[in-house]
Amino acid sequence: DWINDPNGPLYYKGLYHLFYQYNPKGAVWGNIVWAHSVSKDLINWESPEPAIYPSKWFDNYGCWSGSATILPNGEPVIFYTGIVDGNNRQIQNYAVPANSSDPYLREW
Repeated sequence: DWINDPNGPLYYKGLYHLFYQYNPKGAVWGNIVWAHSVSKDLINWESPEPAIYPSKWFDNYGCWSGSATILPNGEPVIFYTGIVDGNNRQIQNYAVPANSSDPYLREW
C-alpha cells in the first residue's frame, strides 16, 4: 500500500489522531483516500477505516491534501482538496465527524 503526506494531526478527547494520504489499492500513487490512525500514547497506533474517501461529486476523483483542526466550539473538522473530474479540477471541502462524541472519530 502507498502512504504519503501526513495532513491532519489532531488531539481530541484524550486521543492523538493522524490523517494521511493513502492508496488502499496499490503501492503506487492513485486512488487517494484520507487514512486515519489513532493513539493514546503516540507509540501504539490503531487504524480504523479511512476517514475520507472519494464518494461525492466534489471528490469523486480523489481526496487530496488538507489539514485538520479543532473549531472554537470544540468540534473537529477536516479541510481537504477534492478532485472533481478526470482533468484534476480541484475544489476545497470540509468534513465533520458523524458523531463528535466518539473520541475515535470513526465516521466522517
